[in-house]
Formats: sequence, structure tokens, C-alpha cells
Amino acid sequence: MARLSVPSRAGILSFLIPGLGQVYLGRFGRGLIWFIGLIALAQIAGSDSAAPWVAPLIGSALALFSALDAAVLARHAAPRR
Repeated sequence: MARLSVPSRAGILSFLIPGLGQVYLGRFGRGLIWFIGLIALAQIAGSDSAAPWVAPLIGSALALFSALDAAVLARHAAPRR
């Protein structure tokens, strides 16, 4: 089985739980911001005034952008060859 590169690993972790990939890279503050976004989304989804399609749409976008952010952070932090 092939090993995943660090950017891929960080991106997958952040896609599963927004902020986890950033924490994996040692960027705790940035990871916390993404995770707080997830908590805010859960609060919005739990409210009675939210349309049923809002949470999945925003959650998907949050996970995707968090994954892209983690992958870009990892790529820029990687030593150049």
C-alpha cells in the first residue's frame, strides 16, 4: 500500500473533521478556527429557522475549503527539492 504524502494526509484529515489537518501540521490556532466553524454550523443546523438544505451545503463547503487549506499549508511548509 502506498503511503500518502503529507499534503494529502492533512487534506484528508481536514475533510473528515475541519481543522484536524491544520492541527496535524502544528497550526493549532488555525485548526481551532476551522473547528469553531464546524461548531457554529452545528448550531445553525440545530436551529428551527434553518432550511433543511443549508447545513449539508455549508458543511460540504466547510470541509472542502478546510481540506484545501490544510493541503496548501502542508505543500508550502514542505522543504523544496
